[in-house]
Amino acid sequence: MKIINISDKEISYILNLAKKRHDAKPNSIKNTGILIDRNKFNPIENYLPHFIGLLGEYAWAKHTNQNIDEDIYLIRDAEDFNGEEVKTITYYGDGQPELKVKVQEYKTKKPNKYILARTDRNKILKILHADLHKSLQIELLGQISREDFDQKKTQKQYGPNNPLNYVVSLSNMNTI
Repeated sequence: MKIINISDKEISYILNLAKKRHDAKPNSIKNTGILIDRNKFNPIENYLPHFIGLLGEYAWAKHTNQNIDEDIYLIRDAEDFNGEEVKTITYYGDGQPELKVKVQEYKTKKPNKYILARTDRNKILKILHADLHKSLQIELLGQISREDFDQKKTQKQYGPNNPLNYVVSLSNMNTI
């Protein structure tokens, strides 16, 4: 595991980009998934999915000396980086962290490698609600080739109304 520190200035940059990405999406996309259960009295949480995802992308970019894509798309089905897809989780509960890829996304995106990153959702919510951007740590937990993912994946659904996912546990991934 590799820990990447994200500074106050970087958090502001990432949040601004997350807002732009979210606001560019059609309502049919931006009002789905975890956004259905958001705190409707605090609209800043609308940006949470893009912010969390961008934190993982940014950490990977910083670790590998790459740049994140700053272009804003209405709909985008390309990898985060050339042949690399970063998935960011906020789970710290029992059991191993898992890399999950929605079955539908798996059919359309074909990266050479997946990277699993993790950050603390509670700290992110404090940042979003209090507008306090001190610093944040992102954990780069593991990576796996698409070929290995194909061989090790299982199917899992995280609730009756949630999409079907392909999942690989961290113990089946390579360390970073």
